[in-house]
Amino acid sequence: MSDAARTGRIRDALRSGRYSDVLVVVTFVVALALTAVHWVGLAVGGALLGVLAPSFWRAVQYGLYLGITVLAAFLVYLWLFGALGEFAGAGQLTWLAIAVALLVPPLAATVRAFG
Repeated sequence: MSDAARTGRIRDALRSGRYSDVLVVVTFVVALALTAVHWVGLAVGGALLGVLAPSFWRAVQYGLYLGITVLAAFLVYLWLFGALGEFAGAGQLTWLAIAVALLVPPLAATVRAFG
């Protein structure tokens, strides 16, 4: 069996195998942990979820779910520490943070289109 065929079988097993849903949930939680450490976790998490998605559009959805969850967690964090008002009043920085959270993971998940 060639390496390409073996890789294809492994990839198919990850996307539609017995534990594919569990793997997506675990990857989602790992991606959330990565974003708590560094913002690059948005891209890495989106790409990992994109690799595990059964279709291109499902990959984009997984990335969007990740972005919405990270944004919601960030807003709750700001609210708990009393900084939500200042964040909302930051103007362009507020819009930049929202755009990054909602656009980077789905764009990174489009790695699904290449494999």
